[in-house]
Amino acid sequence: MHFQTSSYENVFVKLNYQNGQLKNRTSVISSLGSIYEKRFSIDLVNNNFSEITQSGRIISNGNYYSIYKKLENISEEYNAKFLEFLDIETIPERLENNEMITFDYVGKDDKWHRAALIANNYKEGEEITSALLVIQNIDNEKRKEIAYNEELKEKAEEAIRASLAKSEFLSRMSHDIRTPINGIRGMLEIIRKNNDDIERRNECINKIDMASNYLLSLINDVLDMSKLESGKMQFYHEIFDLQEVLESVPVLLTPQAHAYGIKVNPPVVKNKIAKYLIGSPLHLKQVITNIGSNAIKYNRPNGQISITIDQERIDEDHVLLIYTTSDTGIGMSPEFQAKIFEPFTQENSGARTEFKGTGLGLAIVKKMVDGMGGTITFSSEVGVGSTFVIKIPFEIDKTNGASLQKKESVVSRLDDVNILIAEDNELNMEIAVFMLKDAGANVTCVKNGQEGIDEFLNNPPGTFDIILTDVMMPFVDGFELTKAIRENERPDAKEIPIIAMSANVFLEDVKKCKDAGMNDHIAKPLDMTKAVNTIAKYVSK
Repeated sequence: MHFQTSSYENVFVKLNYQNGQLKNRTSVISSLGSIYEKRFSIDLVNNNFSEITQSGRIISNGNYYSIYKKLENISEEYNAKFLEFLDIETIPERLENNEMITFDYVGKDDKWHRAALIANNYKEGEEITSALLVIQNIDNEKRKEIAYNEELKEKAEEAIRASLAKSEFLSRMSHDIRTPINGIRGMLEIIRKNNDDIERRNECINKIDMASNYLLSLINDVLDMSKLESGKMQFYHEIFDLQEVLESVPVLLTPQAHAYGIKVNPPVVKNKIAKYLIGSPLHLKQVITNIGSNAIKYNRPNGQISITIDQERIDEDHVLLIYTTSDTGIGMSPEFQAKIFEPFTQENSGARTEFKGTGLGLAIVKKMVDGMGGTITFSSEVGVGSTFVIKIPFEIDKTNGASLQKKESVVSRLDDVNILIAEDNELNMEIAVFMLKDAGANVTCVKNGQEGIDEFLNNPPGTFDIILTDVMMPFVDGFELTKAIRENERPDAKEIPIIAMSANVFLEDVKKCKDAGMNDHIAKPLDMTKAVNTIAKYVSK
């Protein structure tokens, strides 16, 4: 049997090695007596032992084979191994190449102890004639060591699980991205061959729209998870209309629910709720939309979704929003429930709907809820459905939304508005020009930031009412374009609205644009209504 050797206890060697010879260590054991529970000197030639008291007194005890009676604090589990450790016939051989060997065990007191056999009274190269046996309580150190090793093991297993999950995620992503792309390409081919069939063409366009929205949601999930895991996700602290946020969610979910034949019941408001709050409405909307989307995707045909909204008063300035979503879906197994909030995980079920998603939705929800200081709990039963309860604290807006109510209504036309666009991507340019001209605007196009600067400066003040610029462009980017115009001495250079059109859509990206001197930010892919309304805020004709 193999017993571990010890190096940190070699204090004995350091104290007793002199002129190439190890001196008697009994005196050292005596001086360090308080460290050890029991101390014995073993005569390996005559097979007997003596006990060393804490004060250093040596008591002759007789035959070595009776030493076990002195070691009564050994749990039954370690009896056999301890006897093997004490085998006197093999002690010289085991100590021949080791200054010390040790054996850790649990005593009857449920504490960890260490027995150590230490070579004594010998010269290098000669047979060991005696040894010391000491017993030490190492419970604190051992439990820390076990906890540390368990932590290392758990982290290693977690890393393996994460690696496997990411491999499965990449495989699934390849499938999930190719599926809607294949659908889009197929629908386009059908349109080409049925150009005169308006009904069929419109049907294909609707399916293309659905597939492209799904692709966008995949990309957003991956980007959101990346930001959340790196700790770079920033949360807003702004006044918002809670009712407006809550009412927007069914509008977003209804088309998806209709496609799957799911009924979304009108939300039930239990108590009178504060209408104007301060927090991060964008992330609140994303959290409850993701939960609702999951309830649709993993529901059953002709299933239902119920939503309950409640508030609890925390104190004079804060409320706790309680948002509950219940579905009649396929439910989750107990095994999957244990890892439901881990990224890249999905339960393997043949009952899933066509678009299975990335396995990131609930991981994103959990991190966002945590980021807003809230909690998320759930209950689920296979074949019955799932219920999610989200609780998030918000500050009450004491102005009763005065700043929101003062905002001017937004028009949806840009008649006779002169717009300069800097965009290097031809397809993006074509889409933007069509959208703006359709809203009544006059559009001038340039392909990069330098052309945008030249076009603005080479025309008289007042030629353009607003500038739209991509952020990432060759030669001169959107930030440099903005800086060059803002620093020019022309009277309109500091006043003309400049709006970013960018696929960089995180809060810090928007802030970077505004810090550079831009007035606003429009996300790509462009939502025509939002883009036109954003532009309309800065022009008046």
